[in-house]
Amino acid sequence: MRVLVTGGAGFIGSHLVDFHLHRGDFVIAIDNFSAGRRENIESFLSHPRFRLIEGDVRLIDLQELISQSDRVYHMAALVGMKLVLSHPVEAFLSNIEMSAHVLQEVSISKNRPRVLIASSSCVYQCQDFAKEDDPLLSIPAGQYKQHMYALSKISSEAIADGYINQGLHCVIARPFNVIGPRQTGRYGMVVPNFIEQALRGDPITVYGDGKQTRAFCDVRDAVHAMHLSLEKEACKNQIVNIGYPQEISIYALAEKIKEKTKSSSPIVFVPYQEAYGMEFYDIQRRNPVIDHLQQWTGFVPQYGLEDTLDAIIDAEKKKRVL
Repeated sequence: MRVLVTGGAGFIGSHLVDFHLHRGDFVIAIDNFSAGRRENIESFLSHPRFRLIEGDVRLIDLQELISQSDRVYHMAALVGMKLVLSHPVEAFLSNIEMSAHVLQEVSISKNRPRVLIASSSCVYQCQDFAKEDDPLLSIPAGQYKQHMYALSKISSEAIADGYINQGLHCVIARPFNVIGPRQTGRYGMVVPNFIEQALRGDPITVYGDGKQTRAFCDVRDAVHAMHLSLEKEACKNQIVNIGYPQEISIYALAEKIKEKTKSSSPIVFVPYQEAYGMEFYDIQRRNPVIDHLQQWTGFVPQYGLEDTLDAIIDAEKKKRVL
């Protein structure tokens, strides 16, 4: 099988590359390293079944690449709350334009490969036990900036739906808080930030009161679920939640990471205004219902939060030794 991954040097994208190389597939990754990192795919560069194309997916002639591919994972996006808040218009337009370009090129390709579009859990209006047919985000006037990423993902879903109506085989995946090795904290991702702070002995900074809960999903499970979603006919042209319904409060997460790293770091609370430089409304609960994913694919999560945190901490410690 030949696989194309846009955003292939990103956190999830690089794990998709790894997954398919281990399956024996030929993988092409596209990335301009605006969000992804070369070190994420460094170990693959000499692999005989891997090819890296460096550049902006919007500016690359995709037709030959897509026409030779059996599966396309569109993972390229500007992500992370801090990055999006710093460049809201750029993030909004870039994410939409990249999705539109990839879908258009798939639609006119010779073989029309199956394509997975990575959306996000942030598209939901209610994040508490969110199901795929729940209402999408409703934004009060004047509060667009905080939700530019979510709006870009909703727009990308709408474009995908249009191409589905034209006969494209497409899966819209909505991942919930995927974590694992290779994820960076530079754009505000909570788990790598907490772990880096704990290992340095710096204060572990919890935004808000820490009572907000999240359900974290191991990247290995997320990648496997995405693969199954593309392979199973029951998922064709469906929206699929991808996650692990196992909630933990952000404060409890900070405590757990402090314990696991044997860190002396204090846990401190940072107001949203100070963290983001603006008034910020945080979702109190974000938890997926994955009944469809399990029913359609037989997916069963293999890695709990403890396993994932151990893997990330171990990877970070090894990086610090090198």
